[in-house]
Amino acid sequence: MVGNMVNQGAQASRKGGLSNMSDILLRASVRVQSALASLRREDGQTMTEYVLILAGVALLVILAVWFLGGEVEDLFSDTGSTVSNPPN
Repeated sequence: MVGNMVNQGAQASRKGGLSNMSDILLRASVRVQSALASLRREDGQTMTEYVLILAGVALLVILAVWFLGGEVEDLFSDTGSTVSNPPN
């Protein structure tokens, strides 16, 4: 449809007449297509994906520290006492 309007506008301008209506419609169509193209950019999507991955990793680390906190504390305590009182 847009191609048809362009052809009609070109024919009208060749004949010497102005095709204001087709120019107005063509400009509006180009503006709509440009606006839609700017909405299709994936820059924001990739940033959102990275944020979601980072949030998931952070959540896993927090859960691991929460569930394994006592065992890690015991491990460090045993290691610290071994270093301060080495076996003979």
